[in-house]
Amino acid sequence: MTSFSWLQLTDFHQGMREQDRLWDNVKEQFFKDLKRLYKKSNTPWDMVLFTGDLTQKGKPEEFEQINSFIEELWGFFKTELHFPKEPVLLAVPGNHDLTRPDSNDHSVRQLRESFLSATSIQEEFWENDKCRYRQVVNEAFQNYLSWWDNQHYRPQDNFQKGIIPGDFSYTFRKGDSSFGIVGLNSSFLQLTNDNYEKKLFIDSLQFKNACNDNGANWINQHNASLFITHHPPTWLSNNSRRNLQENIIGDYFAAHLCGHLHEAAFQDIAEGGGDFQRTWQGLSLFGLEYFGDETNKRQSRSHGYTAGTIQIINQEKGKLFFYPRQLRLQGRTRNIVPDYSFQLTDCQHTIPREFSLKKRYEGSIPEESVSQDMNQNFNLEEYKNIVRSIVSQQKKINGYKLVHEALQFSSYSLSQIQNDVAFYVAKSASKMIYKNMTDKWKIFAEELEVFMILDFLEESVKKGDINADFKAIIEYEYAEFFVKIPTALQLTENIMMNWKQPEDVEKEINKLTRKMCELQTIICDFLTGVDGNLKQSIEEFKGSLEQLGKSIDL
Repeated sequence: MTSFSWLQLTDFHQGMREQDRLWDNVKEQFFKDLKRLYKKSNTPWDMVLFTGDLTQKGKPEEFEQINSFIEELWGFFKTELHFPKEPVLLAVPGNHDLTRPDSNDHSVRQLRESFLSATSIQEEFWENDKCRYRQVVNEAFQNYLSWWDNQHYRPQDNFQKGIIPGDFSYTFRKGDSSFGIVGLNSSFLQLTNDNYEKKLFIDSLQFKNACNDNGANWINQHNASLFITHHPPTWLSNNSRRNLQENIIGDYFAAHLCGHLHEAAFQDIAEGGGDFQRTWQGLSLFGLEYFGDETNKRQSRSHGYTAGTIQIINQEKGKLFFYPRQLRLQGRTRNIVPDYSFQLTDCQHTIPREFSLKKRYEGSIPEESVSQDMNQNFNLEEYKNIVRSIVSQQKKINGYKLVHEALQFSSYSLSQIQNDVAFYVAKSASKMIYKNMTDKWKIFAEELEVFMILDFLEESVKKGDINADFKAIIEYEYAEFFVKIPTALQLTENIMMNWKQPEDVEKEINKLTRKMCELQTIICDFLTGVDGNLKQSIEEFKGSLEQLGKSIDL
């Protein structure tokens, strides 16, 4: 499948005092989770995108320290994950990556107090690269620029700098596809320690200058593009935010990646029937803040990262999805896990969002990667994945129940799961999704259901993914439909080519996903409830698991 994948890191704050005693533990979990996620996604990241605040104060020694971390990270890609090719590093500066100028300097005060309202200052700033205002900004980001120019993993070609420090465009080519990344400096006005919320600025000239003086033309030379800044749009002035949405992001970019607020968020908005504008705000890699007074000061920590992928699914369309990861306290240890504050699939990524390619893809697409024309970003393969995940959950439930019985625990919650979800895949999955379909689709619902179930059940039993007895039970429940299999195969083959889904399908998918999340929550609650007893019976528990391993295929 033609795809482009990246790792988004943001707000590391190298040089923060607390890092000396906290970062080593976070880093250990970070690397462990990178290995887990890579195994889960099975996709090497083509690029690492750092969306600002690499450092705490923009000092040369802090940039040297961030280089040490980058070297360690790239070494991990090579020796532990065995990437066939080194990822490319791209970055935009944040408000902590600059050296603060004298706040009493006249030009600094003018930029802080008058830039947004004084057209004359804006014109001089953008048109005269020798003016004092531009000198102040250039000097503030000098350490960042020096670090970037000497960074070993930055792009060596197809890279163009923009009008102010940190602005750039880059073309990444992979096979027959080309992907664009545009990064703009959103921090150049944040020169002091004042609150700059809704007081920052990004100009169309930054976009134009970074993209060979024609942003639209540059974008249209790529199949898909990403836009990265440090600040989210909410930190721009009203006029600048409107300009960003209308004249920079527009329908040019598959997504806008940013950071700054140390928390993860996703916004997916379409106005006036236009294309969706998607903003992904990444969780800080090392976010540490304090709140409360001096006598009752409390610490708030946030650590995490995001991986993302764009897949080209046909000549005109692509899909976008993210893997959000978060450090969570589990018991007395901190582990990086999927961030389930987002709606995630069984593959631990967000529900794929479909978008139009800016440049038609002329390369070949493997047959299995070609999606049908789906209005709700949902195709046959995704349907099968959802059903497979339910089978997987059912298998785990059976396993947990046997463990429970072996240890002589009683659990109302687990027995309730067994009742509610018994044969859920065979009886409920398709009906739940298709219950609001038109009469025409209801004719095919049962046949389509049997086709999909049989398709993966045979494979799963061969691979040892599920127990053969469980398959036999499902087959017994659907014995009356098996005589229809030849008809079902023909019908599904005929209708797949022109599958149009009703608008309410996504709602049903969401219901199904919520059911799975509820199921996971109940299982976790059960395991937490028996945790103390498990510790007391650890040897018996190990023996039981060995017996279970012989009796069922987990």
